[in-house]
Formats: sequence, C-alpha cells, structure tokens
Amino acid sequence: NTTYTVPLAVRVKNAGMLLSLDFHYSDTWADPSHQATPDTWTNLNFTQLVQQMRSYNSNTIVTFANAGAMPDYVQIGNEITYGMLWPNGQLTGTWGSSNPSWIQLGQLMKAAVQGIQDASTAAGAKMPKIIVHIDRGGDWGTTKSFFENLNAQGVPYDIIGESYYPFYQGSPASLSNCLYNAAIEFGKPIIVAEDAFPYTNTC
Repeated sequence: NTTYTVPLAVRVKNAGMLLSLDFHYSDTWADPSHQATPDTWTNLNFTQLVQQMRSYNSNTIVTFANAGAMPDYVQIGNEITYGMLWPNGQLTGTWGSSNPSWIQLGQLMKAAVQGIQDASTAAGAKMPKIIVHIDRGGDWGTTKSFFENLNAQGVPYDIIGESYYPFYQGSPASLSNCLYNAAIEFGKPIIVAEDAFPYTNTC
C-alpha cells in the first residue's frame, strides 16, 4: 500500500535512482495462475471497474508525485499473459482481436494508462514509461501472439517486459531468440522484468 511504498519510493529517488512501480491489481501476488480482483472491487460491474482502474491509477500516481517520488516507469499488471482482474479481464478462448475477453482487457489497460496520464498532467510531471509484462521470456510464439492482440486493442505502452526463469521459460538461447524477434517485430525496448537462477539443480 502507499503507506509503505511511498516512503520507500522517496528513498529511491533521494538516492538518485530510477523508480519502477509495478501494479499487481490484486490483494495478493499476481502471476499467470493468480490474478484475483481486489475484494473491494468485486461488487463492481465492468463499466464501474473500468472507471475504478482510471481513478485508482490516477490517485496512486498523484500520491507518489506529491511526495516527490514520481515513478519513471509504471508496470500495468504483473505477468499478465492471461489477463488481469479475473474474471472480467481474464483472457479466454481462442486469442484474436475480436475476442470479447481481449476487448475487455484492452479497455481495462487503456483506463489504467489514462489514469496515469491524468495524474502526470495534474502534477505537471513527465509521463512515466509504461511497461507491459508477461511471463514468456523463452516463448516467442506466445509473446508474438500476445502483443499482436494487445496492439490490435490500441493499448499505449512503451516497453515490453518479460519474465525469464530458466526452469520455466526455456534456455538462454530461447530467451535470446524471443527478445531479438520481439525487438524486430514490435520496435519497442525490451526488459527482463523478472529473473532468477536456481541455486540447485533439484526442483
């Protein structure tokens, strides 16, 4: 929450470092298997949820800006390969730009970005770079399909983020292939947003 995170962000900025803020949009961890809508949002219909995404992102970023800790980067969701805010923003069925679940996810993400823009304008601050983060660092096929469909929804973003855990996302060669192809295909900067290497060969 902001009570904990804003003072930490102030320390980061005071140390001359760049600040990346990762919205999980959940009361707990968010990953490809878990994207639970916050309890206080579960009674909202979809239209209200879209409005909530805009206001929540705006209010949160304003809080950081007012503390002198404007984020340099903002990640719209964490490992959202199958969407966020389930079930409303969950990707289901055969992926395609006309799939209703893709349309709903696109609306939620555009509302989030608009809220960040609202806050940046209100604070007279530079708009943070927007990161979209999935968990397929070694999977070019899924990465290509995801960002093709995301682009079809008109979601504005600046950077492609990938998780890369060798046990789950493939070999370093697969990572290299995926990142290279994504850079060529989509013309965006790419970061490995999450990474770890096992300290043992036993799962």
